[in-house]
Amino acid sequence: MKKVRNPHDLYFKETMSKLPNAKSFLESYLPKSIAEQLDIESLMIEKDSFISKDMEEYYSDMIYQVTLKKGGTGYVYVLMEHKSYQDSWVSMQLLEYMVQCWKKAREEYLAKRKKEREAQSEQEEDEEEIEQEEREREVFHLPIVIPIVLYHGKTEWRWGSNMKHLFDCDAEMQKFIPDFSYMLYDLTKIEDKDIWGIVTLQLMMKLFKYIRSKEFQEKLRRTLESVSKEIPPGDAKDILISMIIYIMSATQIESKELNEIIKQNFDKGDQLMISTADRIRQEGEIKGRIEGRIEGRIEGRIEGEIKAIVSILEIRFGARGLHRMKQIQQISDLEKLKQIFQHVRTAPDIETFEKRLDECLE
Repeated sequence: MKKVRNPHDLYFKETMSKLPNAKSFLESYLPKSIAEQLDIESLMIEKDSFISKDMEEYYSDMIYQVTLKKGGTGYVYVLMEHKSYQDSWVSMQLLEYMVQCWKKAREEYLAKRKKEREAQSEQEEDEEEIEQEEREREVFHLPIVIPIVLYHGKTEWRWGSNMKHLFDCDAEMQKFIPDFSYMLYDLTKIEDKDIWGIVTLQLMMKLFKYIRSKEFQEKLRRTLESVSKEIPPGDAKDILISMIIYIMSATQIESKELNEIIKQNFDKGDQLMISTADRIRQEGEIKGRIEGRIEGRIEGRIEGEIKAIVSILEIRFGARGLHRMKQIQQISDLEKLKQIFQHVRTAPDIETFEKRLDECLE
């Protein structure tokens, strides 16, 4: 059975799949001695999967390829893994990725050589061809993979930055342990003043840092106060909707309270929350479309409609609106839910909505 990716992973992937955020992270957090060797502007997301389809839901990685400014193989891979919990196996997981990256590089090289050989004259002597191939093999090098772990669990990371803790052996036997280190960014230890980068990157990292805090609402309020004027107007809606979906999925904050915090920092906060409900509804429909069975398609769309209705009910009418939710959650008629969704958006007051709801339930 596939593991359902948690909201932290989803928000991480959505944020870090945008190249400006990834570039900003590398520029802000890589050691200068490493960053200055990379042409950050050449960064691109590695589209090929290095993990088999039956395992991909267990990982929250982002893999990038970036050109070296000079020397080496010409490029390196940057592997970013996100962890919202303690995971003693992360080094083994990273090693698996690294080996897959190297296998891909080797296969590409061999395919290139094969194509070159086929293009050579058929009159060329076999011995000369083999000798030439051996010479070219000598200059081929695997690309460097820079593994990075971004962690924001409840407690400080306790697994170091290599594989040694996974083995029980003396110093003499340790030479057989794969020798690599990953770069760890533990948000439980990073001060707010040391969280850098463009505004969307800072927003993600501060949310990760405080998402489990008892003071989350106050931290969120302060974070939004500090970033609200820096968010590009053209990107604000998508950025904030992603943020709202993440917060609603990862915390117990009431939609009404979240709406108030957003309204304090952004114009048209109510519209943002309603747009978020629309996005949830659309995602439910998308989920339904990609399911393999008719039942799955319908269930996905029903789930999306109900989530959207809940969000708007709480935003518009507070607790008074939510006391009818038990009735709504029992509805399995998709068309009826769509009617209720429109009513909750357009009813001028709770009394009018309840009257229209009763008519739908008759």
